Amino acid sequence: SDRRLTLLAEAPDPQITLGQPLASDTDAPVGQPLDSEESGEPQSPGLPGPRWCAELGLFTTAEPAEALLPELVLLGIDAELASGRRPVGTTFWVHTRLFDSQAEALTLLRELQAKDIDSYYIREGELAGRISLGVFSRNASAEQVQSVLGAQGYAAEVSRVARQVDRFWLDLEASSAAVLETPDWRALVAGLASSAGEAGAAAADAPQLTEKVCNDVATPNQFP
Repeated sequence: SDRRLTLLAEAPDPQITLGQPLASDTDAPVGQPLDSEESGEPQSPGLPGPRWCAELGLFTTAEPAEALLPELVLLGIDAELASGRRPVGTTFWVHTRLFDSQAEALTLLRELQAKDIDSYYIREGELAGRISLGVFSRNASAEQVQSVLGAQGYAAEVSRVARQVDRFWLDLEASSAAVLETPDWRALVAGLASSAGEAGAAAADAPQLTEKVCNDVATPNQFP
């Protein structure tokens, strides 16, 4: 019997049932990413609002600053007592020129003191190596002494120098500046002003609030 060869090109197409996916199709539902696709990054949670930091001071002693700590805690404010030397005003310093050697300065110092001119050798600070001839709160007073010394044959100079004193203050930190709008905070500020008035201090001498940039402190998990 005759045997007929069927070429591949003549082979019938495979039967496809409408509505059924091909074997190569994915079973993933419409709208879902394929396994080969990268899923999007999850949304990061919202960051907290900006912190608020400030300094409250200055205080001449530590006691009034420490007395505020319990009230600040109730307001949700972290407070820490700090101290150091701070400029509180300006003085006018009458002094000689800078000497080439201490021996030269001490020779003139003995001469000045022999004439009962109030003076001493400055050993440290921005005017070190000179002889002090007086410190004044007013420039006019310093210039008057400068003129008197000049008439006696002693050349003197006047320098404006910041007056540094030991002071105390509170470093404050809160979750946000919204604490400034609370009635309790306003009452605390009013109490400070009242206390300064009772002590006879001028308004400018009352403790002031100075806002500042918060210092970021690295957490243990921040770096590998």
